[in-house]
Amino acid sequence: MAARTPATSAASARIRGEAASSCWLAPGYEGEVPEGHFACRSGTNNVFVLLRAFYADASDLKPPVDLIEKT
Repeated sequence: MAARTPATSAASARIRGEAASSCWLAPGYEGEVPEGHFACRSGTNNVFVLLRAFYADASDLKPPVDLIEKT
């Protein structure tokens, strides 16, 4: 079984259709986490985020690009 982290919790909530947001925090950050967000604490200043979006028409990629830019 995979480890449950704030990031996987937020991702699985989205898959279930529930609202969830993650807040990636730098090492040593001690400020408040916005309400309703999962705090994801990074051990380094390097964080990679992979996004994907689906398209209905390969000749019109504007809708999925807009969706990714919105998130």
